[in-house]
Amino acid sequence: SYTSKGRRRSLSRIERRDQEGVEDDDFEDIQVCEHCKEVGDENTLLLCDGMHGTCNAAYHAGCVGLSSVPRGSWFCPDCCERGFDT
Repeated sequence: SYTSKGRRRSLSRIERRDQEGVEDDDFEDIQVCEHCKEVGDENTLLLCDGMHGTCNAAYHAGCVGLSSVPRGSWFCPDCCERGFDT
């Protein structure tokens, strides 16, 4: 910042912090179903394995027509449509 006479004020050094450092235990990743936009029933929540495991779109099993969580890899409708289901 500058003084009223246009001279620069002294700069103060700030503490450097690692943004990926300590996780806040109060913050929890909340997955919302892409179809119904609801949070509930995490036991049937599927995370997409598409795009080499980086998609992670969340869907309730019932929202994608499944009666239970499948074994193995599962791919969301978007990844299947775009060919990322490998």
